[in-house]
Amino acid sequence: MTNEEINRIRSLKTQNFVIFMLIIASSMSIYINNGQIDLIINQENSKYSEELLSKIAKISSIIFWLSAIYFTILNYNTYQKEKTKTNASFLLAAFLALQASSIRVFVLFNIDNSTNLSSEDIV
Repeated sequence: MTNEEINRIRSLKTQNFVIFMLIIASSMSIYINNGQIDLIINQENSKYSEELLSKIAKISSIIFWLSAIYFTILNYNTYQKEKTKTNASFLLAAFLALQASSIRVFVLFNIDNSTNLSSEDIV
């Protein structure tokens, strides 16, 4: 096996891991939605708290942000090797996802009123 093949396999395994982490973060978003539903229905008797859901939202957003960083770097390296319109489009999409996730992390960590969350606030 050549070094190029070994590097390609390593890259694909890393991508699989990052995608798995994104699935976990998406599951956390579903958990937050269910928590919000329970808070609306049961109010003070809810088994969830805004603080817990806020912490989970922060963790989920960090996972999305780190994944966006990874895929932006990956797409940048791919574009540097082969400058095609398709690779440029993937790089642009990754960069936009990075910007969106950066804004979301900033909002969650810097604005006190960000405790009322649902999945569209995180993803």
